[in-house]
Amino acid sequence: MSLSLTKNSILLVVLLTIGILSTSVYAATITLRPNSQGVYSNWNNVGCNSTSEWDCVDEDPANTADYLYSNGNATAESFGFTDTGLSEATIYNLKMYYY
Repeated sequence: MSLSLTKNSILLVVLLTIGILSTSVYAATITLRPNSQGVYSNWNNVGCNSTSEWDCVDEDPANTADYLYSNGNATAESFGFTDTGLSEATIYNLKMYYY
């Protein structure tokens, strides 16, 4: 009988674990791309038909025919990004890729 109780206990723990994990939302990776110009727009647009700098850096895969550059030291460029759609989320890690 103790063997049967052990199997039932293990089954209960497994079912509870599945229930708890299925109610939480976990996203390993969310990719956000620029969708608007930010406060600063001091870099130069090269090879892109758009007049908006953000429109020239949002492609996947990266395109080396169009890019932004700056000759000055104190120039800044900023972009707005798409909303994550998550209202209550904790960000544990952030990676930014640029080419």
